[in-house]
Amino acid sequence: MLLDLANADGPAIDVSLQQAWAADLIDANRLFREAAVQAGDAGLATLLEDLERSLLDIVHAPSTLTPAQLDDVRTRLDAASLVFKVRVLSGELRERETAPPAPRKTS
Repeated sequence: MLLDLANADGPAIDVSLQQAWAADLIDANRLFREAAVQAGDAGLATLLEDLERSLLDIVHAPSTLTPAQLDDVRTRLDAASLVFKVRVLSGELRERETAPPAPRKTS
C-alpha cells in the first residue's frame, strides 16, 4: 500500500483503495505495537508507532490527491524512511518465524 502511494502518478490520483487498506491496517498495527511494548521490543514499537501515524495521515487525507498533495505524502514517507524500515522489519519477522525456538532454561 505504501509502495502504491509512492509510485502513483497522474493529474488527480484516487487513493480511496489505499485509504481503505490503511484503515484496515491500523487496528492490526495497534495490536502488534502493544505486543511489542509488552515484549520489551522498543525499536519495533517505535517503528509501528511511526507507521500508525502515517496510516492515519493516509486515512484522513482527501480521497483524490493532486500531484502536490501526493508529493507531500511521499516526502513524509521518505523523511521517515518508512518503506525501507517496513521492508527490513518484514524480513526480520520472517526470520523469527522460521528460526528454531530457543531452548528454555530449566532449573
